[in-house]
Amino acid sequence: MLDWRAEVQARAGNDVAADVAEEMAQHLEAHYEELRAEGMTAAAARTATLAELNGGRWDELWRGARERMEEELPRRGWAGVGRDLRYALRRLRRSPGFAVAAILSLALGIGANAAIFQLLDAVALQTLPVKDPGRLAEVQVVARSRTGDSVGYPAQLTYALWQQVAAQQKGFSDLGAWYADNAHAGEGAGRRNVRALLVSGGFFSTLGVGAARGRLLGPQDDPAGCRGFHLAGVVLSYAFWQSEYGGTPVLGRTLAVEGRALPILGVSAAGFTGLNVGRSFDVALPLCAEPLVDGPPPLLTNAEGWWLAAVGRLKPDWTRQQASAQLAAIGPAIFAATLPAMYSARDRATYLQDKLAATPAATGVSQLRRQYEEPLWLLMALAGVVLLIACANLANLMLARAGTRRREMAVRLALGASRARLVRQLLAESVLLAIAGALTGAALGWGASRALTAFMSTADARVVLHIALDWRVVALLAGLAMAACILFGLAPALKASGAAPAEALGASGRGLAAGGRSPLRRGLMIAQVALALLLLVSALLFAGTLGNLLGVDPGFDATGVTVGYPDYSQVASARLAQEQRAMLAAMRQLPGVRAAASASILPLSGMGWNNWVAIDGAAKHQHVVDLNAVSPGYFGTLGIPLVAGRDFTTADAKTAPGVAIVNRAFARKYLQGASPIGHTLQIAGGRGVLGPPFTIVGVVGDTKYFTLREPFVPIIYQCVAQDAAGGPPGLVLRSLLPPGAVAAAARTAAEKIDPSISLTLQGLGAGIREGLLRERLMSVLAECFAGLAVLLALIGLYGVIAYMAVQRRREMGIRLALGAPAGSVVGLILREAWLLLAIGLAAGLGLALVAGRAARALLFGVTASDPRTLAAAVATLAIAGTLAALVPARRAAAADPVRTLREE
Repeated sequence: MLDWRAEVQARAGNDVAADVAEEMAQHLEAHYEELRAEGMTAAAARTATLAELNGGRWDELWRGARERMEEELPRRGWAGVGRDLRYALRRLRRSPGFAVAAILSLALGIGANAAIFQLLDAVALQTLPVKDPGRLAEVQVVARSRTGDSVGYPAQLTYALWQQVAAQQKGFSDLGAWYADNAHAGEGAGRRNVRALLVSGGFFSTLGVGAARGRLLGPQDDPAGCRGFHLAGVVLSYAFWQSEYGGTPVLGRTLAVEGRALPILGVSAAGFTGLNVGRSFDVALPLCAEPLVDGPPPLLTNAEGWWLAAVGRLKPDWTRQQASAQLAAIGPAIFAATLPAMYSARDRATYLQDKLAATPAATGVSQLRRQYEEPLWLLMALAGVVLLIACANLANLMLARAGTRRREMAVRLALGASRARLVRQLLAESVLLAIAGALTGAALGWGASRALTAFMSTADARVVLHIALDWRVVALLAGLAMAACILFGLAPALKASGAAPAEALGASGRGLAAGGRSPLRRGLMIAQVALALLLLVSALLFAGTLGNLLGVDPGFDATGVTVGYPDYSQVASARLAQEQRAMLAAMRQLPGVRAAASASILPLSGMGWNNWVAIDGAAKHQHVVDLNAVSPGYFGTLGIPLVAGRDFTTADAKTAPGVAIVNRAFARKYLQGASPIGHTLQIAGGRGVLGPPFTIVGVVGDTKYFTLREPFVPIIYQCVAQDAAGGPPGLVLRSLLPPGAVAAAARTAAEKIDPSISLTLQGLGAGIREGLLRERLMSVLAECFAGLAVLLALIGLYGVIAYMAVQRRREMGIRLALGAPAGSVVGLILREAWLLLAIGLAAGLGLALVAGRAARALLFGVTASDPRTLAAAVATLAIAGTLAALVPARRAAAADPVRTLREE
């Protein structure tokens, strides 16, 4: 296409300004397009248009162009949008530095929002990739309290409850139960830990999930009551089929699960990962496989074993509320029929008051959601603040750019262009910047959301999320781009197009000085400082929380400690105790291991065990207390101090008199600080009957039980040999060797004892740090957002102060010419900066105090109004702002006054 602007300048030379040539070129292009629209060929239209230009009809052409502009805009509508966008693109290409800075600022703001939103969408908002997920509902027990064993997540039902619900409910056309666990599967040396999904026969049909190969598990795979634990076979997930078998035919082959060869029945549909968001599965097994996966005793026959979740598909003429009401109606009879015989009178009364309900399940269930949803919403708000700062910064840049175009706008207005047309042209630049920023931000967000997903994963718990650029993300990006366009484009466009032609043209030589002081720019600058302070305070609070948690004394020394989880599920019950003792003895003999012990509850593992305990046989002094069963040497291995009495010994055998050790918190809470040595404890057993007495023989230091956030709680330790429950204990090893070397030697030793025993090991310190992933995520992201916000705010402050210094250069020149010292000029400009900073910091403090209430639940060891945190944030921003303002201030003071006045 012909360059009309070049043609104009070639003929007008320096007699016409560049901006006027641009305007003239647009008129010529419009004339050319009109001729083309009338049917003229391209060559003829070009010749005719050039003839207009060559005919010496400048004045007539100007008038004609002006008249056309006045008349054509209202009827042209969208027809001129393309031309405005091309014009805007040409102007941006002439200012690559401004364009790159603007696009990058916007991309960082939009990218941060897109990344957090994609993560939030995948964790909390996305519906399951199954048939009509809106018709799914989860069957839950509204429990007042619960006793017994809760296994896995979500553990809502016992097997007996599930059977009764499935038999009596009427609101669901299909109903399925499921339970997620880990299992060992493979052949020979390829046996490894896999994620297993144990499902009832109606699970896949309820969800409407099909098979990619073969068939899925169905009602025929549910033998009545799982008698004989008959297992028809195993179903593979699509991802497991691809990764382990490369998509080759698998029907008819077998897969060994926990040593038992099962035929492969089929492969589930691609993209289906189960109902537990964030956790996928590798193999699906019938519910009857629970004893095979978990080992004895089976949860199938445990009346107080809570391990199942149930999901149903509503009948076409039923609502969730109706199904919930029907479940509530049949609930009393179901609870009465499934009442565990061993419950005490108190537990029986509580159990019979429980209710059944149906809750929405379109988005699945997720422990990840429970852990991260609140932090992600908070991070979304912080990312929104970053975008606001970026928009304010861009608006400031656009205002400065508009100031340099006042004369151009005045010329256009003088030529007859309407203000609406100029605003549209200026907004066209904003639109292009917004589109470029949104596209770049989408790419940044795409990569960042995947990096965050990897950040949330651990070696033992990989997070699997469906991160997709779906309509929600597209709508978010479009909305952000539109909002950004309006926020940073409209005000500068109105300001630039509002220039009075006579005033602007008369100001000619003073150029930039004609803009006067801009309250809008100052307001935007103050807003940037306030929002940056809010983010800086947030970052310091979350960093302080993480630091406080890492500095918490758990009551034991985790340095050099490795914890192990042996899997004895394939060991016959007759050999179990013998092999557990052999395992502990083998660990103590490992090279480099200084001490080893076993415990039923490993510290800060997330597992727990509590029960009613009577002190000194007094029935009225029964309390629910946390328990643990440990071997001799446990306290020494973990570095827990023995305060009084003695440790367990090998003499504390199963047939010996029962002994127990308590911690200091127990003595403080239940014995008012008196020595507990010699007191007796009785733990509640079946039907609430108290068990045999245990004599307290020692007192140890306090330790954390579940999390680092909790206070020290009372704990009772039994000797593992006298633990009536007799669950498989974990291992604790203290060594001078690296955890990797200890783990390799420990696995070799376990294989020598029994090849069927698998052993999972991890450094205790690493496990504690992984338990702080949520706090680490909040701290890292808040710091990134705060760093970005402070950087943008400083760039904005620098720009405003530099602009003000240029505006006042005549005044500064006169002051310097009259003998004012350079320091007074620097001080004059810095006072302007300090005023803006002071107002912004004051506003930011108010915002931080209000917003801090929303983050209270996520903080630890620090309050939202912590004076040291607020003071540190204010001081950091004040010092950085002063340094940013000092550069233009010193430049103004160093200017030659004579030259400045001559230029003015």
